[in-house]
Amino acid sequence: MLSLFWYKFQFMIELLIIEAMFVSRLRRRKYFLLRLIPCIIIIFTVVTFFPLKYDALYNSFMFLLFFVLTLLMVIFCFRDRLWNVLFCCLAAYTVQHVAYLLNTILINLFIDDYGNVYQGGELPQLTAGQNAVIWIVYFACYLMVYAEAYLLLISIIPKNPDLQLGRTVMIVICGLVIIVDIVFNMYTVYNTEGTLAVFLEEVYNLIICLLVLQMQFQKLRQKKILEDYDVIQKILEKEQMQYKHLKDNMNIINVKCHDLKHQLRAIRHDEHSDLKELKQVEQAISIYQTAARTGNETLDIVLMDKLLYCDKNGINITCIADGQSLSFISEVDIYSLFGNALDNAITAVEPLPEQYRDIKLTVKNIGDVVHVRLENRFKGKIRLEDGVPVTTKKNKQYHGYGFLSMQMIAAKYNGKVKVDVDGDKFILNVVFVNERARDLKAGVAI
Repeated sequence: MLSLFWYKFQFMIELLIIEAMFVSRLRRRKYFLLRLIPCIIIIFTVVTFFPLKYDALYNSFMFLLFFVLTLLMVIFCFRDRLWNVLFCCLAAYTVQHVAYLLNTILINLFIDDYGNVYQGGELPQLTAGQNAVIWIVYFACYLMVYAEAYLLLISIIPKNPDLQLGRTVMIVICGLVIIVDIVFNMYTVYNTEGTLAVFLEEVYNLIICLLVLQMQFQKLRQKKILEDYDVIQKILEKEQMQYKHLKDNMNIINVKCHDLKHQLRAIRHDEHSDLKELKQVEQAISIYQTAARTGNETLDIVLMDKLLYCDKNGINITCIADGQSLSFISEVDIYSLFGNALDNAITAVEPLPEQYRDIKLTVKNIGDVVHVRLENRFKGKIRLEDGVPVTTKKNKQYHGYGFLSMQMIAAKYNGKVKVDVDGDKFILNVVFVNERARDLKAGVAI
């Protein structure tokens, strides 16, 4: 068993390892190694010469000082915001303390009279077998806890993140970490007597640490959700303006095409007119008048817009849609939902040979359920995260939110979005429940 002097080094190594795992997502400063090496030398020099005293308050200060030194080292070596550094270091300290508590609890279960490095005096003599058990349990606990921390916590932190949760939240988390990980632990060690009492205090401390971690990363998830929501709202507002302009333009074009068609018929009776050229003009105009007629004006506008692009780029769209079944969905939501879905399909089929540039859209109404299905081929691989396709575009600031927008719209109307990949076919299914139709049925039944 290690004395408190040697345990100081063990603690520092444990803390630096887990901190290195957390801060790996942050941006390094120039001359990173030239900064890091002197910091490590200073830290271990302080650890070596820091005097020992077997007192709860004194040792609380000692471990807090060691933590602050590592925090200053990260600030000196990484050029990220202070909030990002503080978030990572606080989480790292709590994970290290979770591993320490789990290791201590298990060792005390396996070995009686294990002793306490904080109490001073002569430590108990352990057999070779007991020492082997101690080190096996130690490495198993720390490997397991650090691996779980990487998989469940560190992996969800993006590269170059924004981890600012708000000043009040960070102050609360910082206070909890200091009180639970340092002060509470020290006073438990020095003021609790009896094996059972120590065991219960350590379990209690472990549960609090896990709750602190859960709170910290739950706040991070909530922040990400709110940020995504704000971006989607901005996109929806932009799409609303686009739809308004597109609708106005389509109405103007349709009126002009109708007038031009009548004028062309009159011109055809002129013997001096070039009939071949007139026929080409009529064909061009007919594109606007042979667009899909689904029974839903907004869906027709979206399809018209996409059909024009697809006709120019050799993409075939097949549409069988009962547009009237979408009457319970607002115009802007229809425009956003089908616009995003068709844009994704068009992007997927554009690189393919012409014979594979097919997009099939169906909208069916079965009772009070409306089923939208969009099918297209694709090239390469599609990576899904939580059932959502990950954008392949380099600029991710506003890309990748189209699918989230579709999910929000579906949820707004008691619907769900599901993605299926069958070989080289991408299938998007959106299912809505028409509450209006359901209420009417219920009224008829009554």
